[in-house]
Amino acid sequence: MPLFTTTRIFLACSIGLMFFTSIVLRAQEAFDPPATPPEVKAARASSAIVIDGNLNDEAWKTAPLVPDFIQQNPVQGAKPSAETIVRILYDTDFLYISAMCKDSLKQYGARVQNMQRDFQLSENDFFGFNIDAYMDKRNSLGFFVTPYGAQSDRMYTSEYEENIDWDALWYTKTQLSDTAWTVEIAIPWKTLRYSEGCKQMGITISRGIRRNFEFIAFPAIPRAYSPARMAYEATLTDIAPPPPTASILVNPYVLLEGQRRVQGGETTQSLVPKLGGEVKWAVTPNSVLDVTVNTDFAQADADRQVVNLSRFSVFFPERRQFFLENAGLFFAGFDRIQPFFSRSIGLDKAGNTVPIDAGARFTSQTPSESVGLIAMRQRGAENTPGSTFGVGRFLKNVGEQSNIGVLATVRRDDEYVSSSGMMRPSNLSGTVTVDGTFRPTQIWGLDAMLSMSFDHETGRDIAAGFWTGLTDTWGYAGVVAQYVGKNYQTRTGFLGFEDFINLNPGFELDLRPTWLPSFIRSYSPDGDLDMFWSSQGKFIQADVQASIFSLDFQDGASVEYRPQQVWQDMDGSFAPLDVPVQNGLYTYTRHRFRYSSDQSAMFSVNMRYQLGRFFDGTLNFASAELRCTPLPNIQLSASYEWNQIRNLGKQRINTTTWDEGRSFDTHLLSINARLALNPQTQLIGFVQYNSVVQRTIWNVRLAWEYLPLSFLYVVFNSNDAPFMSGGMIDRRISQQGIAKITLVRQL
Repeated sequence: MPLFTTTRIFLACSIGLMFFTSIVLRAQEAFDPPATPPEVKAARASSAIVIDGNLNDEAWKTAPLVPDFIQQNPVQGAKPSAETIVRILYDTDFLYISAMCKDSLKQYGARVQNMQRDFQLSENDFFGFNIDAYMDKRNSLGFFVTPYGAQSDRMYTSEYEENIDWDALWYTKTQLSDTAWTVEIAIPWKTLRYSEGCKQMGITISRGIRRNFEFIAFPAIPRAYSPARMAYEATLTDIAPPPPTASILVNPYVLLEGQRRVQGGETTQSLVPKLGGEVKWAVTPNSVLDVTVNTDFAQADADRQVVNLSRFSVFFPERRQFFLENAGLFFAGFDRIQPFFSRSIGLDKAGNTVPIDAGARFTSQTPSESVGLIAMRQRGAENTPGSTFGVGRFLKNVGEQSNIGVLATVRRDDEYVSSSGMMRPSNLSGTVTVDGTFRPTQIWGLDAMLSMSFDHETGRDIAAGFWTGLTDTWGYAGVVAQYVGKNYQTRTGFLGFEDFINLNPGFELDLRPTWLPSFIRSYSPDGDLDMFWSSQGKFIQADVQASIFSLDFQDGASVEYRPQQVWQDMDGSFAPLDVPVQNGLYTYTRHRFRYSSDQSAMFSVNMRYQLGRFFDGTLNFASAELRCTPLPNIQLSASYEWNQIRNLGKQRINTTTWDEGRSFDTHLLSINARLALNPQTQLIGFVQYNSVVQRTIWNVRLAWEYLPLSFLYVVFNSNDAPFMSGGMIDRRISQQGIAKITLVRQL
């Protein structure tokens, strides 16, 4: 079927489905926030509070109750299946929140997957809340706890820009009984940044009852949104936090690193001590300066290996703590266009560490605007120049839910000599980006950005992005458009593709008619059309896919069948896994199947299978992830991915004969173990094997949080992979042992 005929059919079906569901499900549509937000009253603690998880302190007995919770999911507006009793107190040092989460724990037990910090909310029982200290109805800090005391703290620049790896200083304890689990939380006022004279804050409170896959909240929030949609926040009143003062958080570290490398029959070893650290200075109630010296990320998780069969660059998430705080403020882009991405600093293109000598980040936030500045100095390394980075960001809030901003980046690379002996001249590059987010209503949004890059090597060019969409209780429908000029470069950011135009309309429905069987929660069909051209208008590729059979079960399990039609115009610029494919237009169909069991159960599985044509050959793909959690203290998992490629890249032998092409299999295996004495003491082991690059990676990490946010780490890393040397293939084994201790002190 011709591409443009398929496009017209897809768009017509999408519009028809959106119109149909918007009428049928009108009774469950997303509602607007109330004109007058509900209130939650706090009280000054009448006596000392001991954070032990027992709610027997005298002060709790007289604290006012938070009003009743309301079910978000599965039935918007329904009464929760279990009662939650919440109280809020404060004194001169802390904001306290307690909760009694009633449930039949003797019969069902608590659903907790592990003791990991920043756990997955959807897989665990939890209690938590979001605080909007500036009451701008946009930004919030989220604090969540499981029945076994694991913490998850998150920074939200908006509901959609969530920084799950941000870590704050706060205190929790929990207790379990046959009929409930209880939690006490103490948040230092210094952790919550607020304005002078603050007497009120915005708050949403939430709980997950995982055995029912049920989520409840106060105040009422539509099913389509998360509790971080602060437009629906309640007002926390009757508080009297102390006047905000300048505070300093000091985090020095001492590290001893031993390295061993076996390469070309030679073994080298070294033992190096290292000192460094970070200082966080709250200069004013609204502004914070972070300084880092001799920056180290020894405790950061290793990147997950992938087998990439697409034309697009793989996006690896940032895992280094210094770059995670306020990361959302510096985001101004789309999934494949990010003018600034922090992994451009301190990592080379292969993900190897490049030393950072020093750096600083300044952020200032008020209810009307936000400002951010970053300056970093990166030391030179093998095939990587020494570089100086600068980033500036200004964001102005407009109306209740909209903003407009400017982002500027600059990078200056020093002159250096590459490993091949070539002299590389210095280079100056950067970007200037204007972006905006507009929310005329709660269900309708629009994002846009325009970016210009300058580079001494490639000159100047522009990139742009646009998104608009509807998000309601019936689902989502929207369209994304992206453009990157031929000479647009961002040496401080991320590009998923170069020189392209992308148009991507799509929809995802959440249909819950009454005639569905009781064990099925929803029928969730979706579809999207993803089309790419070069910036000069030459067709590159397109695919249309739809989940025509997609069921979500009441326990959180799901099953799906998804056909996909693909068009690929090969011009010699891409060879999947280095297999050259004849130029020309390839049209083929693929079929995808997926099953996911209840991810909160003791045993869970995720399985995917794909089959069909792949260019001029065939590709069968299968993956499975098995997870076992006999206790919250023990979690074991293993995942395996297999690609079976047959007859790819057929080459002409003569005018009438072609060869059979390349046939091979790829294997990607990973095994993960997490053992925990408690949320503060954990041993994590992770091993990966990738057959494509014949690489084996080990990462073993013991982490002991002996004081809040103060850690002792013992880390072992091993990387065994082949490399070319003198036209011959040899192996390089790099091993690293690290002992690191940090000490956080708030002054």
